[in-house]
Amino acid sequence: MLEITTRKINLERRRGNKEKVEEMYMKCIAESKTSQMSSHFATKYARYLYKVRHDFKKATEILKNALKNDPTNPNILLQLIDVGYQQDPMDQSAILEAFEMALSSDMNNDQKLQFAQRKLEFLEDFSSDPQSIQSAFEEYAKMSKSLYTTRKRPVEDSEESKEKKAKVEVNGSAVATTATAAVPADASYQYSHSAWANYAQNSYNYQQAWTPYAATNYYSSH
Repeated sequence: MLEITTRKINLERRRGNKEKVEEMYMKCIAESKTSQMSSHFATKYARYLYKVRHDFKKATEILKNALKNDPTNPNILLQLIDVGYQQDPMDQSAILEAFEMALSSDMNNDQKLQFAQRKLEFLEDFSSDPQSIQSAFEEYAKMSKSLYTTRKRPVEDSEESKEKKAKVEVNGSAVATTATAAVPADASYQYSHSAWANYAQNSYNYQQAWTPYAATNYYSSH
C-alpha cells in the first residue's frame, strides 16, 4: 500500500501537477495511523518541497509540525538541518536551531552524542567564531565522557562482585583473585555510528564516515 501511494504521488509529480502532489502528501500525513508513518510522509513531502520546488519555508513548517507528533525522530531533525544546508546562501541559524532542538529533545543519549558531534563538525567547517567551536567541543566532550562512564560502571560493578566470590588456595589459605574489568582503555567513549554515517552521507553528500573526537581540549590538538 505504501509503495502504491508513493508511486501515485510521483506520477503526479512527473505530470507537473503540483497541487495534486501537495494534496496527496497532506492527506497521507493526516490519515496515517501511526506517528512514524506520518513522519515518513512528512519527510518525503518536505524533501520534495525544498529540493524540487525550492520552498524552504514550507518545508521547514511541515517538518516542525511533524516533530510535534514525533519529537524524538532523528530523521525529521536531520531533514531540518538539510533544509538549512540546501539554501543559497546556507542558513546557518536554521541549522544551529535544528541542532539545539535535537540536543534538548528526549531522544536517547547515543543519538544526542551524534548530533553533538555533527554540530561540532558544522561549526568547524563554517563558523568564524572560535569560542562557539570551543563551546561545542566542550559540550561534545562532556556528553562523551558521561556516556563512557555510564557504560563503564556496570562492568566494573560486575567484576567487583566476581572478585569477592573468586577464591583460590595458596599454601592452604583462601585468597581472592583479581579480575580485570573488560572496559575500553580510551577515556573518550567511542560510539558506533555506521548507520548514522550512512544517513549523513546521503543527506549532506559527505564522502567520509564520521569519526569520534578524543575528549581533550579542542585547541590543544587543532
